[in-house]
Amino acid sequence: MNPSLKKSFVAVLALLILFFAFPSGAYADEDPFASLWTQYAVPSAIARYDENGAGSKGQGVEVPLGNSSGILIHIAFAQLEEQGKIDASSSVQELIGQDVLAHRKNDPISLEDLLNHTVGWENDWREPEGAFELEEYLRRTEPKKAYEAGQVRTAARYCDCIKALICEKVSGMPFDEYVHVHILEPLGMDHTHYVKEGAWPYSGLISTADDMAKLLTALCRNGEGLFEKAETLERMTQRSYSVHPLMPGLARGIPEYPSSSYCVGLDAGNEKACGGLRILPEERKALWIVTGDLGSADEPFFPSYLESLLDGFAGERAVSVKTEGLPLTAPMTGEFIQADRPVGGYMELARDMVGLQIIKSKKYTDSTTTKLYVFSTYYSSQYLNTFRGFTNLYFNLVDQVDDHLFRDVYGNLLYFVTDEEGNVVKFVFEDEEYVPVPAVRSITAVNLTIWVIYLCMIFFAVNLIAQTVIRIHDRISYWPVDPVSWTVYALSFTELLLGANVCILLHQATHGMTYAACQVLLIINWILAGLMIAECVFIIIRWKKSELRQFEKRLYAVSMIMGAVFLIMMFWWWLF
Repeated sequence: MNPSLKKSFVAVLALLILFFAFPSGAYADEDPFASLWTQYAVPSAIARYDENGAGSKGQGVEVPLGNSSGILIHIAFAQLEEQGKIDASSSVQELIGQDVLAHRKNDPISLEDLLNHTVGWENDWREPEGAFELEEYLRRTEPKKAYEAGQVRTAARYCDCIKALICEKVSGMPFDEYVHVHILEPLGMDHTHYVKEGAWPYSGLISTADDMAKLLTALCRNGEGLFEKAETLERMTQRSYSVHPLMPGLARGIPEYPSSSYCVGLDAGNEKACGGLRILPEERKALWIVTGDLGSADEPFFPSYLESLLDGFAGERAVSVKTEGLPLTAPMTGEFIQADRPVGGYMELARDMVGLQIIKSKKYTDSTTTKLYVFSTYYSSQYLNTFRGFTNLYFNLVDQVDDHLFRDVYGNLLYFVTDEEGNVVKFVFEDEEYVPVPAVRSITAVNLTIWVIYLCMIFFAVNLIAQTVIRIHDRISYWPVDPVSWTVYALSFTELLLGANVCILLHQATHGMTYAACQVLLIINWILAGLMIAECVFIIIRWKKSELRQFEKRLYAVSMIMGAVFLIMMFWWWLF
């Protein structure tokens, strides 16, 4: 049978089964998504709430919630705030203890920055091997500070996990137990439970469409069963961060989505299922979908029909166009790189070697106030190859619709954040924030680094072979060997070992190995680098007293110079 025909047959069969298997509800007679269900594959489970009440459809099976289960973190945090157990003026360290965030012991983190994901952490989710409780897990995976607080949104998942840890500390209960006692039981969500897959609180939550309909009902009816006061729900879903009123922001950690009405929610996508949650607080509507259809190779984890369902529910955003008093667009040019990424260390270099996305804005004319060129280029490479391949992911002539706010032909909004002098300090594409590309982290810098590794490794190998030949020749000729010569010979071994170790480290990192798995390689880097420095110091001290031949002096000098270049590269990217 033709593969496409077979797929269509399976889809039609699934439609028929699900049509008769779905429980009746408020949408038994008229389904607002019926046209989409007949046009695309049917989601595994769906729950919704609107003016017609609650409704759910599914196959009666339990499905993983993925990242959409993060809504329970925000609910738990709001409950404890309502009870007065979390003081808004407290620092994060006061709530979780001073020993959890080792890099920020003398740098208090405000709850406002935590809720808005503007703590300044790099996004380098380091996964330790083994099973740990949440507190120990977060201690081992703590990211480093990359930005000043309040500058950019980064490390959303780590911020939300810290919120879960705060809930544990304040309530005195493990987070999954707290959720069961204070959220699931009061709402009668009897088929929702955790299947432990790790320490972080997004992991392993299983639910059904009927249970999720109960949660959506509570979220659309003033938090009934969750909060004592309706104001608590309003505060939880109210926008707390945004760079511009028309741009999607955050509601105390819950992402906002562009829509005709104010909309917050969460997306979920992994190797098991994908889906999304959308809440329209002002209209008292909510939608939750999870599907086992993980899409195609072109759109993994998030099929286009699922996006259509979620976007169709929220409605299209309306943008009014300002026609007078707009600033010139020419100054709003530059190159920008995603802020939510590893910043510093071997992880940054490894990620850049896998692929580096740069967004560039170029002026249309010097005098226009409406037009600007914006394009995104993805530079890709194979392991230890220069960026020979690149792809233009996005190219548009965008229109300025408000001060520093632009719209492309697809309806996406782009915003340039400027300082008092008019310099662009941040570029925002919908909910993705970008910062100007530092010269030391440009494509040129990455390419130069790759070439340094290439040239040094070739030299280290050739140098060791050459010195081995010299040592053999001197032994046969009974030529006296100076201690410096033996030290340089040892240095050649050390240089080659260090180069090989760095190559292995970058290979591991570019192929998804965790920080914990690379820890031994980092320690070896320290040892070999220290040994290299000690060998070079000894050579320099004994240089004048040595009896070296002229070609040996030249070869040894070049060997130390190449070793120094390699060490400078390592310290430049901090491959330790």
